[in-house]
Amino acid sequence: MIFTYNGCDARQKYKTMERAAIASCYEKECYNGLCNSGTRDLIREKRIRIISKYADHIFAVNPDLLYFLPRNLSTFLPYTISSWYKIEAIPYKIDRRIRVVHSPTDRAAKGSRYIIQTLERLAKRFPIDLSLIENMTNQKALEAYREADLIIDQILIGWYGGFAVEAMKMGKPVCVFIREDDLKFIPKNMEKDLLESVININPLNIERVLEEYFQNPHLLYEKGKAGLEYVHRWHDPVYVAGLTKAVYEN
Repeated sequence: MIFTYNGCDARQKYKTMERAAIASCYEKECYNGLCNSGTRDLIREKRIRIISKYADHIFAVNPDLLYFLPRNLSTFLPYTISSWYKIEAIPYKIDRRIRVVHSPTDRAAKGSRYIIQTLERLAKRFPIDLSLIENMTNQKALEAYREADLIIDQILIGWYGGFAVEAMKMGKPVCVFIREDDLKFIPKNMEKDLLESVININPLNIERVLEEYFQNPHLLYEKGKAGLEYVHRWHDPVYVAGLTKAVYEN
């Protein structure tokens, strides 16, 4: 019997705030304040306790979830995506204006207000256009990603989602907040590759970091190439299936 945790089915608000200086859990509007009372934390803790009695293994697709799951049963599992074989890398050339795409699935969780406010300030100094991907089918969203020169995932959660995997598979540079304290739960080689492949931003450095890339657009091409190599190494479905297969057979 094997379980997989995907995010806030294991993550607990107040324990996260005790440990992390930057997190979506500080945002009271995150997922409409569902966790603010603390009741959800208790429910999740209880469910994990029950599951731990029966599980042969537990996977976590976000490394920070391993703070909440039993260490003797749980391991990190990278995402893969069902559209993997349909997405191809797209050679692109940045025109006079830099096209930035952000998908605010939940604006508070992803820190969208910080992202939008920063880009509005930077747009007064740099030729950038921002597209927000909301209320679109996945197919329409993928079309918008193909037009992007830079994709911003989130700046609070501390890890990246399937959205970023799709973008990197296209060869697009990705901005995302990676909480480096959590990387002890992933393979060391993956940690090294990740930090070299994404543009690591947070609410404290987002304007300074984006400014550097807007001043030097050639750096975006380099990150896009590094991200493509990274995603093929660590998110290929055959690789991910091999990890699960090894656990099942064991």
